[in-house]
Amino acid sequence: MKITRLRIFNPNNIQLQDIPIKETGISIIYGDIEKKDDRKQSSNSLGKTTLMKLIDYILRGVQNDNDIIKSTLNDFYIIANVIFGAKEYEIKRVLNRKTDIYVDNKYYTLTEYKKFFNLDTDLLSKLVSIYPRVDLVSNHKGSNKEELVRISKLLNLDEIATEANEIHIIQSEIKELKTQLKRLAEELQINEKEIASALYNTTSEVKQVENQISSIKIKLGKLDNNYVNEQIQKEYSELNQLSKVLRNERNFLDMERTRYLNYLENDRKSTVTTKDVFKIYNKAKVEVPEMVKHKYEEVQEFFNKISIDRKTQILSALKQIEPKIETLQQKLDDYKLKMDKISVVLSENEAYSNSMKSMAMYNEKLNELSFKMGQMNQLNETNKKIEIERRKLVKSYGNISDAKFKYNELINDYEMFMFELAHRIYGTEDLITFKIDVRKNSETQNPITIDFSNKRSGAIGGFKESTYVMFDILLYKYNQVCKFLLLDSTAFDRIDYRQVNELIIYINELSQKINKQAIISINKYQIQQTAEMMALIDENEIITFNENKWLFDKMNF
Repeated sequence: MKITRLRIFNPNNIQLQDIPIKETGISIIYGDIEKKDDRKQSSNSLGKTTLMKLIDYILRGVQNDNDIIKSTLNDFYIIANVIFGAKEYEIKRVLNRKTDIYVDNKYYTLTEYKKFFNLDTDLLSKLVSIYPRVDLVSNHKGSNKEELVRISKLLNLDEIATEANEIHIIQSEIKELKTQLKRLAEELQINEKEIASALYNTTSEVKQVENQISSIKIKLGKLDNNYVNEQIQKEYSELNQLSKVLRNERNFLDMERTRYLNYLENDRKSTVTTKDVFKIYNKAKVEVPEMVKHKYEEVQEFFNKISIDRKTQILSALKQIEPKIETLQQKLDDYKLKMDKISVVLSENEAYSNSMKSMAMYNEKLNELSFKMGQMNQLNETNKKIEIERRKLVKSYGNISDAKFKYNELINDYEMFMFELAHRIYGTEDLITFKIDVRKNSETQNPITIDFSNKRSGAIGGFKESTYVMFDILLYKYNQVCKFLLLDSTAFDRIDYRQVNELIIYINELSQKINKQAIISINKYQIQQTAEMMALIDENEIITFNENKWLFDKMNF
C-alpha cells in the first residue's frame, strides 16, 4: 500500500490540512526550525511526529494511540487516498475511535480493514521509525525473538524465519519443563543432577521391602494351621491386597490434588494485577501514560481470561477428585475394620501375631515408598520430556544452519550492500562489520544473530543511530512486502549533519530506483544546508512547519 494524499478535518468538518504525498520517491515533512545551541533537542509540538503517526494509522492500520493523539483531537478525522493493488481507495478514520474506519464510504472494523489491505502491523513496523529505538532490531524493550523472525521474513529468508520460530517454541517448552522439574525436585529435596541415582535408590528400597513381605508370607504359610484357620488367613491376605491397591489409587489422587492446590496457591501469590502496577507508579509519584494504561489493561484482560479458564478447569478437577478420595478412604476404613477383627483371631498365635505386625509395618513402609516412587517417576518423566525437546532443538538448529547455507549468497549480498552503504555515508572503507548468522545451539538465546558494529577502536559520534537508519534502508530496499518507509526526525537525532545529508540523499535516489515511497520528517538544524540538500528539500517538501505554522494551528498537545 502507498499513500498519495492526506486531509485533516476538525469535528465541524472544516478541512485543516490537505497534504499531497509522492507515490514514488521521497516526501519530506520539513521543520524550518533553528536550534544551534542544543542540537540534541528536538522541535516539539509543531506536529511533525503527529502527522507521521496519522500516516502510520493509514499504512499499517495501527490502533489510535491516546498517548500521542491527545483528547483535544477527539472526533477530528483524516481522509487519505491510497493505492493498493493498482487501485485507488479513499480511507476515512476518526481519531481516538479505533472502530470508525471507512473505505470508499463502506464501514470496516480495524480487523476487517487490516484483512482487506493485507496489513501485518507488526511486520510492517520494521519499516516505521517513529518511536524511540531500543536497539538495532526493536523499538521496544523485551525479547527480540519475534522481531528477528519478522526481519528474516522481510529479508526473504523465509526458511530461517520458520525454523527460528520453531526453535522459539521448543525453547519455551524446555523452559516450562525445567520450571516443573525444579519444583518437583524441591518438593522431594533432591538435587536436579541426582535424579537418576535417587530414583535407583528408591527403586532398590522398594524391592527390599517387597522381598521382606514375601519372606513373611512364606513364613506365615509354614505356620501350624491348628492355630490359624486357613480360610481366615486367605481372607486376611485378600483384604490386605485390596487395601494395597486402594492405597495406591488414593495416593495418586492425593498427588493430583496437591499439584492442583499448589498451582492455585502459586498463582495467587504471583499474580500482579494492573491495579498493583498502577499503585507502584502512584507510590513513586510517576504519571502513567494513557497508552501504557491501555496496554496494561489489554494484557490484564487477556491474562484474566486465560487464568480464569485454567482455574475453572482445576477447580472442576478438584471437585471430581475429592469424592473419589473420600470413597476410597471409606473402603480402606471398612477393610481395616475387617482386618482388625481377623487379627484378633490370628493373634492367638504369637508367631503369627509377630509376623502380622511385621507385615503391617512393611506394608506401611511400602505404601510410603510407593507414594515417593510416584513423585520420582513424575520427576523422571519430566526429565525425559526435557531430553526429547533437547533432541528436537538440536535437529531444529541443524535445519536452521542448512537454511543459512542455502541463503548464503543472498546474505552475502546484504552484507556487501551494508558495507558499501556505510562507505558512502562515512566516506571511508573498513569501517563496519555487518553479519547475519545463526547460532549453533542454545536453549535460551535467539537462534538468529545480527551484528552491526564499528570496527574502529575509537567512538564515532552518532554511529549507533546511523546504523539504525542504514538497517532500515536495507529492509526498505530488499523486502517484497512493504512499499513505504517512514522515518521521523527523531531517527536522525545525534547523527552528524553530514551523515544525515548523505542518508536522505541516498534514500531519495533509492526510492525512485525501486519504485517505493519514503516519507521523512527532518528539522533544519539537523542537516548541513548545502545547495544540493536544500534543492532536494525544495523539490520534495510536502509540508513545512515553523514557529508560525503548526499542524493544528498551535493547539496544545
